[in-house]
Amino acid sequence: MVRFTLCVLTLIGTLGLSAPAAKGADSTEIVLLGTLHDGHQKNARYSVAVLRDLIVKLKPAAILVELPPAIGGLASLEKERIAGRFAGNENDSANAAADALRIPVVAYDREGRNEFYRDTKYFERQEQLSRRINSWLAAEENAKPAPAETALLGPLLGNAARSRDYFYSSSGPETINSEGLDRIIRLKHYIWEELMPRLSARIPSLSDLAGEFAFFRDEWHERNQIMADNIASQARKRPGQRIVVLCGCEHRYILRDLLAERSGVLLKEFYETGPSTP
Repeated sequence: MVRFTLCVLTLIGTLGLSAPAAKGADSTEIVLLGTLHDGHQKNARYSVAVLRDLIVKLKPAAILVELPPAIGGLASLEKERIAGRFAGNENDSANAAADALRIPVVAYDREGRNEFYRDTKYFERQEQLSRRINSWLAAEENAKPAPAETALLGPLLGNAARSRDYFYSSSGPETINSEGLDRIIRLKHYIWEELMPRLSARIPSLSDLAGEFAFFRDEWHERNQIMADNIASQARKRPGQRIVVLCGCEHRYILRDLLAERSGVLLKEFYETGPSTP
């Protein structure tokens, strides 16, 4: 328990992003724009129209969207635009901005994403796991074998989730695309993907969950690695230009980490950018 507690305390003090290496003048500028998926319909400060206008102002050479090449055997893009069957939310923003700028939209998510979720019952398992852990944390008897864990994890998980939901519902693009929100999301994922597998492996009443936590951890890292590879591939095709990458804001922290390691890539926030190169 002491080791677990120290791990959490160390995490809180060290959650940060490493500075990327210096980049050359021919680097591709990448602006990662965190999106809210269906939350844009509920947040007037970061609506579909606000996102569209923000992309247009950035004047990128291409817009990358969080879609796989095909879903259910149907192409996600048609004539360099998101197909009407997948319309809505940030997809509408991307298409409208691309029309205004006369640039392509590119899908960069992992191939077979939706089919994988269906075949593995991904979201059903995720919901069951959350219910199980929340129930365990709420039971007073579990504080006896693991007092430090229950004292720390409940408030950490609860506050991270409430903070995230508050910002999603009421904040504009600058807050959504900030290191502050990235740190909250980083903390949430660290708890679920690093701390919870260790905890569940050594507490008898949770030992059957160790494999589930490992499954979600591995899938999260694998998917984001593929997404980063695809973004970097598109960047190599546009040296010296700017591309805008739309990603659910849960992905921002990890994609920034992965892309910061790539040569020929210069990460920028939308509020740090100047005029783009024609």
